[in-house]
Amino acid sequence: MEKGISLIEVLVVVSILLFLAVFGILAILNFQKETSLNNDSTQLLSDLRLVRQKTLSSVENSQWGIYFDTNFYIIFQGSDYLSRDINFDEERKLSKEVEFFNLSEQEIVFNRLTGTTNIETQIFLRLRDDLTKIKTIFVSESGQIDTLNMSASDLDRDKDSRHVHLNYSRLIDTETEKIILTFDNGFMEEISIFDYLNEGEFFWEKTIEIEGEDQVVNIRTHRLNNPDTQFCFHLDRRFNNKGLNIDLSGDLFVTPNLIRYEASGATLLGNSSFVSSLIWQ
Repeated sequence: MEKGISLIEVLVVVSILLFLAVFGILAILNFQKETSLNNDSTQLLSDLRLVRQKTLSSVENSQWGIYFDTNFYIIFQGSDYLSRDINFDEERKLSKEVEFFNLSEQEIVFNRLTGTTNIETQIFLRLRDDLTKIKTIFVSESGQIDTLNMSASDLDRDKDSRHVHLNYSRLIDTETEKIILTFDNGFMEEISIFDYLNEGEFFWEKTIEIEGEDQVVNIRTHRLNNPDTQFCFHLDRRFNNKGLNIDLSGDLFVTPNLIRYEASGATLLGNSSFVSSLIWQ
């Protein structure tokens, strides 16, 4: 006599099928969410590059930028969001599963002629219900736009002591003064401020070979004599391993008068009475 299938066996089979069905549905939903995150970050990357190109091409004879909120961003025409021409606004909504977070800057505006920005920043997007799923877009001061692979733990990274902001209170004579780099081996580079002014701000970047090794130096201002000056110095740890002093020619009573970079990576505040504490970025 053949034995039939028991109720318990039926329940076990049904339970397994239900588990596989639920697991499959969850996998599909997670895939769809990650696809939304990828699509939103790709769209933003494209829009940032478009906005930069519009600025470089002087579309409407103006600068262009992007303003960010939690779940949308706006492409705008103008030197900043508040003074923009609202007739040119283009709003982009993020997918319902995606949000911006840790926004260090509310807006990014590109400068005409150079395509540079006023500050280096990272834009973070993540899934609302899975905070480990993150997409990061990096915008450099030189106008480079790219994606970064970053995990949630990277948000707690140490600040880069070689990328610093420094406030300077003395009025600078931009027509005559120079920024002076003096490396520990004695090599000196003098940079005329006037020669590197663009729309009222200073921007200079160069790769200098010191003892057979490239040193990549980026110096700019976020404000210049308005009413004080904020310098931004960026010597990426990956490319710079030589010590140097950075001075301003109109303030050469002591050296360094702006900032000292040690070969080890440490940064020291200059000796000038016009400089404030360093702000690591």
